Amino acid sequence: MAEQAINSKPQGGAWSKTLRGLVYIGAAGAVLGSITPFISVSVLLTDLPSHFAAYYFIGLIFLIGFAAAARVRKAVWGALALGFALNTWTLAPYYLPAPKTKPAASFKILQANVLFLNQDSDALQKLIAAENPDVIALSEINAAHAAFLKKITTAYPYYLIEPSRDARGLAFLSRLHTLAIKRVSFADASVPAHVATLDINGHTVRILSLHPRTPLHGLALRDADFAAITKEFSARKDTPLVVTGDFNATPWCPALKKLKTGLSLTDARQGYGLNGTWPVWLPAPLRLPIDHVLVSEEISVQDYTLAPAIGSDHLPTVAVLSLRAD
Repeated sequence: MAEQAINSKPQGGAWSKTLRGLVYIGAAGAVLGSITPFISVSVLLTDLPSHFAAYYFIGLIFLIGFAAAARVRKAVWGALALGFALNTWTLAPYYLPAPKTKPAASFKILQANVLFLNQDSDALQKLIAAENPDVIALSEINAAHAAFLKKITTAYPYYLIEPSRDARGLAFLSRLHTLAIKRVSFADASVPAHVATLDINGHTVRILSLHPRTPLHGLALRDADFAAITKEFSARKDTPLVVTGDFNATPWCPALKKLKTGLSLTDARQGYGLNGTWPVWLPAPLRLPIDHVLVSEEISVQDYTLAPAIGSDHLPTVAVLSLRAD
């Protein structure tokens, strides 16, 4: 019996033992991280790891290969399988085909964080000309961006352009008939947002554009904004709603998941891939999807893509939405 127990232990030299050790550490970290998108408590310890589901998925693929080479114990294979299953469940909705419905009226939204340090508006100008969106929702606009945007207000006669020297600048422009655009704030009074009420082929649609704080510089305030938005718009569920902007949160962070559930919102990127937007210099699989277009049940998504870089650390997004036919 003793001889059988000894022979059942993983064999190999020093390199194999080192590799096994790395696999054990990697598996533990990947599994713990993979659990965080399923935790509802929002603190830095759960929020920050929840953003990296794609990283865990890619890492687990490599760990499985290393585990095979290192001949790890069965318990480690179980942990790897658990992590792989959790991340597959988390990521699958963004790659499975999204259902299409017959549109009643379509409209295109260009959303972008243009970066307040970026003084060049030429790339943004070219993007707007190429995409010809119906609605433009921008965050972190500065005076240079504002000067350009004011030049296109003939084409976009409904607008609210509020530049800033910091990350709080916002702009909303629409070529569609707009009943009202106003600056609001929610739980964090220092963070503005724009709420617009549009008339799209006789249907009233509300669009909320926001840019809350980052989790590292105001997790509680960001989450309080999400909670306040949920409370504010819960009473208006009879009106189709689009919530867009740089949320400083991936789809899996606890507070954003509560907002989506509370307002019955769907992420427009579902069925079109993760389409990570930040930071722009990382390869596509490693960029985080923190810029969003969320839509209520009355709105379907006809297309969702990333746009070319415009000198910001974020990539813009373009969503083609439609009101569902009655």
